[in-house]
Amino acid sequence: MERIFKALKTYIEVILVNRISLMPHGAIRCLVIALGLVSPAFGQGSGKTLPTRMQGPFIFLSLQTFDPSLRCPDDIAYAARFRVALSNWYLRFTGRDMEAFRRAGCELFIYLWFNGYYSRELDLGDPESAALRQFPTMIAAFRDIHRHPGWLLNPDRPIQGTGAEYPAYFYDYAHPAFRAHYIGFIRDRLRETGYQGVFFDYIGSWALPEEVKTLWQKRHPDIAYDRAGVLFLKELKRALPGVKVFGNQSYRLAEDYYGCVDYDLTESHATSYLWGKEAEIYVHGKGMQKVMETFYRPWDGLYGYKEMSRQRREKNALRPKVTVFDLNYLQPRYISNGAKADIGGKAAPVYVPVTDRPAIFYGYVLAKLTGVESFGSDWYAPGFGKDDLYFLNLGQPVSPSYEEKGAVVLRYFRNGFVAATRQGGRVSFTPDAKRIPPAASGLWDAYTKAPATGWKPGRPLAITPAGYPATGSQHPSGRVYLYLRGQKNKHR
Repeated sequence: MERIFKALKTYIEVILVNRISLMPHGAIRCLVIALGLVSPAFGQGSGKTLPTRMQGPFIFLSLQTFDPSLRCPDDIAYAARFRVALSNWYLRFTGRDMEAFRRAGCELFIYLWFNGYYSRELDLGDPESAALRQFPTMIAAFRDIHRHPGWLLNPDRPIQGTGAEYPAYFYDYAHPAFRAHYIGFIRDRLRETGYQGVFFDYIGSWALPEEVKTLWQKRHPDIAYDRAGVLFLKELKRALPGVKVFGNQSYRLAEDYYGCVDYDLTESHATSYLWGKEAEIYVHGKGMQKVMETFYRPWDGLYGYKEMSRQRREKNALRPKVTVFDLNYLQPRYISNGAKADIGGKAAPVYVPVTDRPAIFYGYVLAKLTGVESFGSDWYAPGFGKDDLYFLNLGQPVSPSYEEKGAVVLRYFRNGFVAATRQGGRVSFTPDAKRIPPAASGLWDAYTKAPATGWKPGRPLAITPAGYPATGSQHPSGRVYLYLRGQKNKHR
């Protein structure tokens, strides 16, 4: 939940305080799309018909999506093209925006922190509570709970740590009256919003501060926190038939949670807005700025994607009815616009922020390799996360899992295949000709949005690294190849 307040701080500082420069940000973002720095839709102008799907699987909405003064004209139409839409915080869609999601059949989820609420959400005069005052329903709900000290593990003072970056009060899910009250609140909130389900951030015990775990054990030595949490979810499901439950990293918990949730989420398994390389560069419209680029997690190693995703993969194999999404975070990618700026008598290249497509593709491919869908979120880079990649249709996998072939990891599908490199350099590999359908007349490279020139079965493909001009960094790449179907491949 702490990312809400971090993102809100960024939102206020970058978007509201710097209105002059964020007008460029919002306007530049739309202009960048108009000028073609963001590529056209797949196959547009190519004469090629590519397999697509009506809805993308999953989108994680940034704060600015809710603000008509900041979003691009097509932002709502784009977001409504996804089957499941999720966001952090209590903002919600109403009016025409809500109608667009309803007509598209998109599932929306109210946001709740599973473990409790921050003391500032009581709005007791904390200056940082000001932004929360636009949600009087939530403030009233937390105050109502706060009037029942028996419903809280720490009614006398708030506690922070682990998942609670700020001082917080924690729910006692072993208390039957609290569970009934909270279910009633969720029922009312779903009716009010017209949303289809509830997203529980930091669900279960995995992000509890140690002090809170100790309080629970002292008060309830005969029942585990997660057993009580599962009991609450079962009661919620019984009380609200048809409600969808979305957990955040439920795979970390006892298997019983996967008997209660419909959706689960991983975070930052492939890329992140944190830990990336930093540089001081001249940014168009802003001058010299310290920027951070997207962090990439490699495939291999103790903290690589393969190992990080292992627990999720094992849990999902036991409970395949739970739909899991990989949520990755982005920074803008900075590219030179060809201009120079005079900095202390020296010419410095001028950079502009663009959507980090290499990171979007990398996260997408790693997820596809391991049987889930992904989304590269612009939560920390508002406006720089849109891509038509999510609407391509690879079809069902034709191989049971990923295949590690030297410097690449591959997986084949009915309509194409994906490949991720295991290093930050140029990699060549030869696709398995036996996996390519006889009707395929060529390959379409979804990243370049062009045919793989000169390719035929038995010949290698080359993948260039994900390059970042502002820092000179090179990272592993993800590529998506679709089969071009037409005349039977003459090379066979």
